[in-house]
Amino acid sequence: SIQGRWDPSNAGGAHGHPLFYTNPMWSIRVNTRCRLHCELLTPKDTFAGLSLVRGTQGRRIDRILKSQPSTAPSSDSSKGQEEEMRAEEEASSGPYSNGYNHLACNDLMPGVYTLVASTFEPNEYETFVLKVSSSQPLTGPTPVPAEGHGMQK
Repeated sequence: SIQGRWDPSNAGGAHGHPLFYTNPMWSIRVNTRCRLHCELLTPKDTFAGLSLVRGTQGRRIDRILKSQPSTAPSSDSSKGQEEEMRAEEEASSGPYSNGYNHLACNDLMPGVYTLVASTFEPNEYETFVLKVSSSQPLTGPTPVPAEGHGMQK
């Protein structure tokens, strides 16, 4: 399990808030089709949730697109990297709730995903415990560095 804390540097709030990208995020690499189960434990007065996002190559994200049926692939090579990285929600814990949240994928395909833990409102400072289990070995969860991590001042 991972012990964490939302603090002034990473309490970005729910998807749609301008600081969503600061929330704690982890990269998970799935090598073999599997079942995945994630739990987020918070104090009973903290409304929080989990999102598992595909198409991110395990990187930090600033928004999540709702999954839509795929159409013919685009061959437009002029699209930037931002458009190439389609952060689509694979699974979520559902509506934000207090104390306990979980998400489950019964048939998760191989790939690299980003797991996001967020509080409903930004600037909610609290502790949490994240638990991740799967039916097959996987790599991670590995913390995704904060935006600007490693840049010199």
